[in-house]
Amino acid sequence: HGFHFRIDVRHQHVRFDHATGEVAMKTGIAYAKRRFSMKRRDVPDAAFAEPGAAGEALREVARLCLLYGRPVNITPVVVKPDGRDPISPPHEEWLQELYSNRARAVAAELTRQGVPAAQLRLAAPAFVRSAVDLAPAP
Repeated sequence: HGFHFRIDVRHQHVRFDHATGEVAMKTGIAYAKRRFSMKRRDVPDAAFAEPGAAGEALREVARLCLLYGRPVNITPVVVKPDGRDPISPPHEEWLQELYSNRARAVAAELTRQGVPAAQLRLAAPAFVRSAVDLAPAP
């Protein structure tokens, strides 16, 4: 008789689909606020509002990356509140840069946690109208 070990893998911060390899964050990552208005236009850089909490949430992603060793596409998904569109072409460019920089911040944190940079790929931001648009097709 041998031992039978049951491994119960529960992720606090991510949802992992073993069939597709897709990882979705259950815990939101908070970024420092950035503003674009007539009176104020912040640099669209990406800093975590709470670096410790972001690092903890991304630790689960890093473990999955290291375990499976497959390429990882980092796609910032943005749910537009009330379906609002950018107010102008410069605003749209600013938003694209902001969300791309947030994806770079995630990649930098994953690299800091040991995931090889060559394994990470940055994708363009995906803008959706509502969280329903995020549901996978049946």
